[in-house]
Amino acid sequence: PYVARNLIKMYLFLNYMLLFLSCPNILLYVDNSDKEKALVFINVDPSEELNSLLNKFWSFIMMSATIGSPKIYYTILKLDPIKTKYYSINSKNLPKKIQVIIDTGLTTKYKKRTSELFKKIAGRIYTISSILSVNTGVYFPSYKVLQETEKALFSYYDLKRPFFKELPNMTIKEANSVCSNFKSYKDKGAILFAVQGGRFSEGENFQEGEMRSVIIVGLSIPPPSKQLFLKMSYIKKTYSQNAFLIYMLEPAIKKAVQSAGRVTRNTSYSVIFFLDSRFASKSIFGLFPEWIQKNAKCTNLDSNSVEKILDS
Repeated sequence: PYVARNLIKMYLFLNYMLLFLSCPNILLYVDNSDKEKALVFINVDPSEELNSLLNKFWSFIMMSATIGSPKIYYTILKLDPIKTKYYSINSKNLPKKIQVIIDTGLTTKYKKRTSELFKKIAGRIYTISSILSVNTGVYFPSYKVLQETEKALFSYYDLKRPFFKELPNMTIKEANSVCSNFKSYKDKGAILFAVQGGRFSEGENFQEGEMRSVIIVGLSIPPPSKQLFLKMSYIKKTYSQNAFLIYMLEPAIKKAVQSAGRVTRNTSYSVIFFLDSRFASKSIFGLFPEWIQKNAKCTNLDSNSVEKILDS
């Protein structure tokens, strides 16, 4: 049986390989991420398969709350910009007052990640939570940055608010328990540490008062990998679009916007903090949705300025 199973696996693999030889957008690479090496197929351009499906219909609708730049999607998905209509919803159901603050006084670039930086981030979180007695979600680019900031927060500051955090590989039951407990403090104010693109940034709704403040700590730029390199190389060869923008920057901005959007189900005052000077750059700020751009203020958010900015 062991030999038979492996022969079947070999047959299926060879069958796929022969099938994909005629597809220039499907590549084969060696994956060294696990202890054992593996051969992996990757589709670096899914537009062919997508269009073969879409062409069966007279019309179709594509929807997303964070679709980003339509120009990029027209190119990558090979949609005809003349025949395609793009609609942007004017968000009328946002809080009566939503304030967006971009901190230009720090950055979470990989080379800048020192113990001093994590202490600085922890100081920002502590100051904000001391002034705003509301439920606050803090969203990090990775679990590593979350853990280092948590360590600094409890080492240097006397946090008096209830504290909850997202853990890697949490079960649904564990996640629901953490979220329910966090929401129960909406009248007093608690802090939730989570990751951008994780369980509490996209898969959880926070209703009236359950999260009225969000702190976005840096950009969730993916780490280098063979898969990412192959995708970016294909974009550079095939399209005129910026490969870094498409596969690294824009997905990171989407994660940040998704996390920031957790406060939009409140009808009362809410505030969003972006703790990274890169959010103020033209290339990133221009990709923010209109509701963030029109409410944004860029400043060096030191401990003395937080209260003044919020009062204004």
